[in-house]
Amino acid sequence: MAQRFLRSRIFSGAGCSALGSLRCREAEFGCPSGTEVASYSQGLNIDEPLAMDRSSVASFYEADGLGSVTSLTSGAGALAQAYTFDSFGKQTNSTGSLTNPFQYTARESDAETGLYYYRARYYDSTIGRFRSEDPARFPEGTNFYRYVQNHPTNLVDPSGLFVEILCERVQQWGLGILVRGDGARHCRVHVRCDKAGGKYDVTYELNGPGAGALRADLYDPSRPVDPQVPVTRPADGGCCDFENCISKRFSFFLTAATHGGNALPDYDPINQNSNAFGRDLVVSCGGKVSFPPYPWGFFGQMPD
Repeated sequence: MAQRFLRSRIFSGAGCSALGSLRCREAEFGCPSGTEVASYSQGLNIDEPLAMDRSSVASFYEADGLGSVTSLTSGAGALAQAYTFDSFGKQTNSTGSLTNPFQYTARESDAETGLYYYRARYYDSTIGRFRSEDPARFPEGTNFYRYVQNHPTNLVDPSGLFVEILCERVQQWGLGILVRGDGARHCRVHVRCDKAGGKYDVTYELNGPGAGALRADLYDPSRPVDPQVPVTRPADGGCCDFENCISKRFSFFLTAATHGGNALPDYDPINQNSNAFGRDLVVSCGGKVSFPPYPWGFFGQMPD
């Protein structure tokens, strides 16, 4: 079996980002030896590799307007590797012998499977489709597998869904009416940080009034989701800054409530409910979220 490699991000300095920064360094390690085989320097923008150091040999990236890597050159400016792709990212030609994971739209390619890792799911450039459904589902259309709305020459899809809001159906009395079926939803905030030395994958929620209503749990993928609500992260977020902000604000409420403080969020099932609490966590840290419209309004269960 061919040797597998583990790519691990290593961060240093304030303001670096898992999505790219001049202060970030990304390293690749052999498995199971744990020996570093390559490192990469990223630019200020998402998916913007600048340089690769492999076997103590430096190579420098060049990209087209879409962000796809078209070539790598040596420190002396000599061409070391070149790529061409069709509109959906299928490689049509390659020259050179460099090992380089960043190719179409500068995303990571897997030489064994031929797939590209686009954070939320894997993309198959040979068919121009993702291999799994869009987690956003219907807000992005009825085709859950299409890539960038079938406009690959103009659009890219680098999103990682590090923060999302997950909802589930509940039965609840509201204004004397039992809301069920397409009625009320209870939502929780799913937060994941992949920062080396500080990884976590948790959900935060408010389950009602009073102490003990605040819950922080390890992410449970088997828990119902209907629907998933995408979150837009702030443009200037650093190394899990957005995720850490949400976690710290939740911890503030939880610590204060545990010690008898007066910081437990106000709660009523009609207006400032558990879903509004989740939305406010996201918005207070610079994120944006818009709940999908539902009939009845759900007595505030899906605030916009």
